[in-house]
Amino acid sequence: MYQETNGGNATKKQDLLLFSGLLALVILARMLMNAVSRIPHGSILQIPLFIGLILVCLTIYKKRLCSYRYTLFNREPEEGDLDQYGNQRKNPYPLGTLVFEQFSGGKGRIVDTVAPGEMQAILSGSETAACIGIICEDPAALQSAVKKAAVLCTGKRSEASTLIFKRNGRYCAIAFRPSDKLFKMLREIIAAVNAA
Repeated sequence: MYQETNGGNATKKQDLLLFSGLLALVILARMLMNAVSRIPHGSILQIPLFIGLILVCLTIYKKRLCSYRYTLFNREPEEGDLDQYGNQRKNPYPLGTLVFEQFSGGKGRIVDTVAPGEMQAILSGSETAACIGIICEDPAALQSAVKKAAVLCTGKRSEASTLIFKRNGRYCAIAFRPSDKLFKMLREIIAAVNAA
């Protein structure tokens, strides 16, 4: 099994700076709300200020407090690798399966699981638009899937790689940020499945 994490790797200094910035932002927002409430029809102007504060908090949540883990089941556990009950450890998924998990604070959840037979292609950020017509006979359906791709990474969407897979006869896509090693491993799995 191969795992890597994207996001959520700030230091204590960055956390303190983030907390101080949020506190200053809340105080500034409160001062602006008080100033705006004194002008005629100022209560209407408080609504965009409040929405802006919520959007800033959501952005911080998405970019800093969320992290993602990608797990590729690329080999069977070694002989003698025992679980907590003394039984031989087994993979919970078939070889070649990629599992996407999202973590918020200390809690995590599985977002999606892509089996090797579902994988169609993995494209780097620069390849996405150019390779749509090459992958399948229905470029419009694939283009729609790529536009609606679930974004499971922190940072810019344009720099993310896109995994295209086919599930229940429909194309789906997930944008994520694999390392070069994971990217190459996925390309090898997709090539092996297509050759079989």
